[in-house]
Amino acid sequence: MEALTPDAIERLHGTVRSPAFFNPPGEAPDQTFAMIGGTRVAKGTRVRLRPTRRSDAMDMFLRDQAAAVAGVYHDVDDRVYVAVTVDADPGAALHESCGRFFYFSPDEVEPLAVDEQERV
Repeated sequence: MEALTPDAIERLHGTVRSPAFFNPPGEAPDQTFAMIGGTRVAKGTRVRLRPTRRSDAMDMFLRDQAAAVAGVYHDVDDRVYVAVTVDADPGAALHESCGRFFYFSPDEVEPLAVDEQERV
């Protein structure tokens, strides 16, 4: 694996797209934001997860977890997704360094109040 070039690794995993593919030109996920409940949510914002779609079993485990927003993404249909790392995940820093996040719709995250952020 160490002898593979970055191009060879990308071909092993299918199509790898940069974050720019998912966001309008000039908008980086770590610089964009979404308004949620009157609060500006962007990279670094502290949130509580409230998954509602029940798309997989992880939703059950992530419900009510505190998390940090890593970026705000737009898909090709201009839907907004909030990428987060979960505070209780011991591998969160590793996942963030690799660009691995959990993604939620804006209606599935709740910005934490300042006093609640201090308790987490």
